[in-house]
Amino acid sequence: MLTMHPVALRGRTALELAPEEFEARRVALQAQLVRRGLDALLAFGDARSYAPLAWVTGLVPMLKSAVAVVPASGESEIYLAMPGAREPAAMRKLAVVGSVGAIGELAAALTRFGRVAVAGIEAMRAGTEATIRRATEVVDGGDVLLNELMAVPSERERELLRLAAATAQDAALAIAGAYADGATVSHALLCGDFAARDSGMHDVRVLWSPDGGRTLRPPEAHVEARPEPFVFYIAVETSGYWGEALRSLGGGARFPAGLAPIARLGLCVDERVEGALTAGVYSFRALDQAGALRSRTTEVA
Repeated sequence: MLTMHPVALRGRTALELAPEEFEARRVALQAQLVRRGLDALLAFGDARSYAPLAWVTGLVPMLKSAVAVVPASGESEIYLAMPGAREPAAMRKLAVVGSVGAIGELAAALTRFGRVAVAGIEAMRAGTEATIRRATEVVDGGDVLLNELMAVPSERERELLRLAAATAQDAALAIAGAYADGATVSHALLCGDFAARDSGMHDVRVLWSPDGGRTLRPPEAHVEARPEPFVFYIAVETSGYWGEALRSLGGGARFPAGLAPIARLGLCVDERVEGALTAGVYSFRALDQAGALRSRTTEVA
């Protein structure tokens, strides 16, 4: 599964939020840009790290990357790093923006701005960042600005979060049920993965612990063992919103308490895990500001 292209993992073909949701976000963001004396905010996203782009426009890239430009007044724009003549029209249906163009047009579009902030710059390719910096003045604070707005979810966002949380719990029950029926670790984890995807989730991440919960790791190969206890973690995503479940079956375990959302998980447990996960709507800076727990262990019955 890890060798498959991201388009096979998601395949999203419709917006889960109404266009009015993104229009309201744009208006709120533009008010902050004016207050801070900025001409625009740029939001970057690709198939692996898409939080800023998805929040601003609704687009979760299935191929390569894109940059959204939100001016202090007027409609938003998206510039796609995608070849071919069909992609702009297709992406136009998956994003709430005024126009869609190719990434090669980004530099010329930015020359009309004096000062811009960028959200998601840490995930951006070096060439794209260099293009932006040559075209205009980039100031710090783009992620902080966006995280402040993202921190207050709308009712529809809360519905998606509740859906993701409920699906994660159902998928965890599928894993537990399969394991109770005698399945191996690999088979049980696949049952949870399939259950989540059958429920319409766009992305699924499953981890398990070979040492009673002290570390969590992806299922890298077929595992015939039936450990005692069996500790596993599953996170599911729909439209950029994550739900998660952490379970221990068959005895006590030790694992990090109060696990923060999936963007922080790699720092809480095994550092090798982080590269196998998708950040979703959460960002590292937002979790830092929220005081997300770092590595800590507790006894779990």
